[in-house]
Amino acid sequence: MIKKLPFAFILIAVLLPCRVSAAAITKQTYADCGRVRIEVSGSLSDAEISISTSPYGIYADWTRKARKRTASEYELTGLYEGSRYYIRLGHGSPHLIVTAPKGRAGAVVQTGAGRNYITLSWAAVPHADAYRISGADAAGHIFDEHIVGSAYGRIRFPRQDERYRVRIIPLKKGAGFYAEGSRYESGLTFRTLPAKPDAPVYKKNRLSSGGAYFSWNMSPAATGYEYEISDSSGKNIFIGACMKNAAWIRDSRLKDGAFYRIRVRGIAALAEGRAAGRWSAGTFFCGDVMNVKLEKTDGGIRISWKRVTGAGSYRIYVSDRMPERLSGMKCVKTIKKTHFTLKKFNGKALNSSRKYYISIAAVKRAGGKIFLSRPSRYCYLG
Repeated sequence: MIKKLPFAFILIAVLLPCRVSAAAITKQTYADCGRVRIEVSGSLSDAEISISTSPYGIYADWTRKARKRTASEYELTGLYEGSRYYIRLGHGSPHLIVTAPKGRAGAVVQTGAGRNYITLSWAAVPHADAYRISGADAAGHIFDEHIVGSAYGRIRFPRQDERYRVRIIPLKKGAGFYAEGSRYESGLTFRTLPAKPDAPVYKKNRLSSGGAYFSWNMSPAATGYEYEISDSSGKNIFIGACMKNAAWIRDSRLKDGAFYRIRVRGIAALAEGRAAGRWSAGTFFCGDVMNVKLEKTDGGIRISWKRVTGAGSYRIYVSDRMPERLSGMKCVKTIKKTHFTLKKFNGKALNSSRKYYISIAAVKRAGGKIFLSRPSRYCYLG
């Protein structure tokens, strides 16, 4: 049987004071190497702040090393860097807090490169159990900021063929909070894979002494370039390298009287090895047509020359004035043979008292383009 309590007894029980702690730790808001800040809900009143390195370990009184910053924020000092602690208010539930690891990432190197990403590694920071990494361009735009659990990561970028900065921040992971160590930030030294260059431009030749000069568009992501020389049939002759987007290429295997092909690609130097971009389209080049001979015939000039390896046809250029370059001459005939008799120029018979300047250009068609030899001299007959 349930008995009703007297009204006076109930009134006394309600009026008696209750010693209940209303304060609770809601979250950690800040950390450096030796102090943390916590947000507290309610009032601490006289509740003791205690600390332990284990949620079920022995707790030490830390009340004197805590100070009130705002109505709801307290700061605890005297802690070790890169450590985890559990704090309690009175006999409340333990709450995990962390201090920041001391030091910054070192020995940061690029280990790989892709069309729109890089991979990198660095020396681990003591007591850090994660890292926040991101990239940035020259304008300061931040890309692909995320957290990794080891001293290795990949960062994606929106554009290929660029140089970027890298940022690395060591972290200590707490309860919904990361304590950040010192930030490392590089210069514009990390490179994506170089883009495919345009075909090289053939500018000068000295194939009589095994040399030719080329240039191509520069790649911001390249630390250097590699070029490949092959014969007209595509058989590789040699591969070379240079630091700039232009080069005098000299090799005794390059000779007049034959077509060769050059193609280039950008190279990005890595910590170990390198990353190579795609090869450009090929440019065919040829020096002088060899053994050009001019002989007088009845009413004309017989022109003959040695066959050029890789040529599909030949163009005969003529001028009755000393031209400065091949473009100042008139193409009078395109033939596949290695000889031709010139009898007329500009619709008129040749004048025996006039000089005629003659040049032979070998022609090769490849990839929908026309490539011509670049003769270094003009032959003429007085």
